[in-house]
Amino acid sequence: MISAGVYGVAQWKLSRSPVTEQLAAQARVIRSIAVLPLDNFSGDPNQQYFVDGMTDELTTDLASISALRVISRSSVMQYQGPHRPPAPEIARVLNVDGLVEGSVIRIGDRVRITAQLIDAPADRHLWARSYERTSRDVLALQDELAAAIAHEINVRLTPQEQAHLNNARPINPQAHEAYLKGRYFLSHFDTKSALAQFERATQLDSQICCSIYGALGRLRLGQR
Repeated sequence: MISAGVYGVAQWKLSRSPVTEQLAAQARVIRSIAVLPLDNFSGDPNQQYFVDGMTDELTTDLASISALRVISRSSVMQYQGPHRPPAPEIARVLNVDGLVEGSVIRIGDRVRITAQLIDAPADRHLWARSYERTSRDVLALQDELAAAIAHEINVRLTPQEQAHLNNARPINPQAHEAYLKGRYFLSHFDTKSALAQFERATQLDSQICCSIYGALGRLRLGQR
């Protein structure tokens, strides 16, 4: 398990009581959302490709929910880093009701994502939670987080969407890492390095091909 000391770094000081948060969540309908770039709390800048990949995959999971409008990666990457504007300003620019902020800690074989949901126009924290899994189960972690956010804002999932978020398979960690590196290189227009990583990913896990085609398709659509 990731130590309690490291875990504490990733927590937010939430000033609202649970009752207040619940009432606030019920007061505003959230049907549009932006996943801000997750922060790298691993203490290793070389893990940025992994953190960016977690941001992308959470965005993709939420975007698969038909009742929710999710802002594309290309629109939110301007807010990467510690000096982002206040939530109401971001909400106005992106025209969204809610924001998801969070952090990733990766130590050894353990991955922890801590996320919080914000009523963006009011700059009010509605919900926060942490999830921890092994590298093999990181897709299940992402799906569980996306489903929890949908539940928190009372978005109704179709049976197909529910099945999608409940059926993540264990993955080959080395294949997934190569895939995320490929996406990282692709987003930085290093096509040669990206294709080399994608080839390695498919050699290690042939089922990852669909994810690679999706990454290439998003690039062609300008949604890097």
